[in-house]
Amino acid sequence: MADKSKGWILLFRSIRDSWIWNKKPFDPARAWIDLILDANHDDGKVFTGANLINVKRGQDWVSVRSLAERWGWSKDRVRKFLKTLESDSMLRINTTPFGTLLTIVNYDNFQTRQDSKSDTKKTPTGTKTGRRPVRNKEELKEELKERKESDLPSEGKQQPEDEGDTSWFDSLEEY
Repeated sequence: MADKSKGWILLFRSIRDSWIWNKKPFDPARAWIDLILDANHDDGKVFTGANLINVKRGQDWVSVRSLAERWGWSKDRVRKFLKTLESDSMLRINTTPFGTLLTIVNYDNFQTRQDSKSDTKKTPTGTKTGRRPVRNKEELKEELKERKESDLPSEGKQQPEDEGDTSWFDSLEEY
């Protein structure tokens, strides 16, 4: 069995549109992932007031106030959290009078640019290992549709009856 603690997953930024993502207050793990999701995937520029700021890949131009609002935290809690990430070498903080530039340390470990096909190797048995190729939304939708169709019961095949138990869903209120 593969070691699930290694490797990475493909996570679309649109996860932020989900009701489960936006429930406040955020926990520290969701706040950290939110910072990664918000970081620039390419170099760019931000115009703030009368200043043009260069923001590189893996960086984000933010205000503590906007993070506090987004996460449902106080500004002091956001500052302490960012300082904790910085002390653990996960984040670099550059505060200016115009805002804060956050740099995700080792951003490429979270969001690689490497072509996934070049990362795939043949094993001695001829099976492929490594990352799956990056796919666009349409390809993912098609794959999901095919999976759902393949999970449909075959004729003559006995399927377990659905009990209709949704109690697991009610427990989500705790989170």
